[in-house]
Amino acid sequence: MIDALARKPIPWLAGTGPDSDVVLWVRVSLSRNLADFPFPSRCSADEKKRVEQRLLNAIAEKNGFPKDGYYSFLKLSKTDQQFLCERTFATQDLLNAEGPRGVLISADQTVSLIINSVDHVRIQALSCGLHTQPAWGLVNKIDDLLRSSLDYAFKEPLGFLTASLWLVGTGLRAEAVLHLPALTMEKSILGLEHELRKKRHVLDGLSGNIRNAPGGLYRLSNGITLGKTEEELLLNFSQTVREVVFLERSARERLMNDARLSLEDRVGRALGLARGARLLEHSEAIELLASLRLGVATGLLDTHTFETCDRLMIDIQPTHLEVQAGRALDELTRNKKRADLFRTQFS
Repeated sequence: MIDALARKPIPWLAGTGPDSDVVLWVRVSLSRNLADFPFPSRCSADEKKRVEQRLLNAIAEKNGFPKDGYYSFLKLSKTDQQFLCERTFATQDLLNAEGPRGVLISADQTVSLIINSVDHVRIQALSCGLHTQPAWGLVNKIDDLLRSSLDYAFKEPLGFLTASLWLVGTGLRAEAVLHLPALTMEKSILGLEHELRKKRHVLDGLSGNIRNAPGGLYRLSNGITLGKTEEELLLNFSQTVREVVFLERSARERLMNDARLSLEDRVGRALGLARGARLLEHSEAIELLASLRLGVATGLLDTHTFETCDRLMIDIQPTHLEVQAGRALDELTRNKKRADLFRTQFS
């Protein structure tokens, strides 16, 4: 099952959405819990099994979800579980949880339902670029479907009850993966993070550490869900992302005007290494992709696309390489296969 999933194209990596020069993809999710069960951390294995079955029954036979689209973590190897985490369908919390749990994935890999992680279900959709409303439309549709046959945990005046206090209210989380190399080079990120926090948004490095974000890749998300509607939260989120997009584009213009030769050298060196490397560590590969992606965005590299760079961001991860190879790999072999991918794509 995982092998077939690995071979499918991923629509949210097409590199064609709005503002895709800065926004790789957005994810919108809703966290929900069933009223007659404790939160998963307090559920017995039998209760988790009943939650799992109730959710799967509620979504059964609906468009977009194949019958074999549910991946039970009790039946998957650790490698396959990690693969789903790397592809953003599952979360580290799900990986670390115990008992009956898993993820249901739509046929086009756009929508997934994470079952029995922190909450009973997290409904999430991904879209290319700043396509927030289409992602929200998909999530809202599934939420309405489940709500028609399930009793959610809800309490006035708070709203939907979740295991995470900051999600209480709407249970909505919107996040965008952003490529901010110019702002990173200008050392503007910490100041930007401070301003965004005042607007109740959170900016983190994609790997979690904002002070050391490989490739200038960051994750921006809403910081509150209580006291506003989903539509208000999404509108505010989209406006905030657009403000960051404007700042990054302005910084890129300054780079092109004031340090074009250095930028050309950076992109050229990255392209040469991508075409000639025989070994690439993951962190080094991310930095290369970031430079190449900046080259595409500034027009200095017109022979390649955002899709090439964004898809490689996913494919060069350790478990993806192992799934592609069909076997466990040591670090040296992973580094070799990662370099092979770069030479194939950029030669």
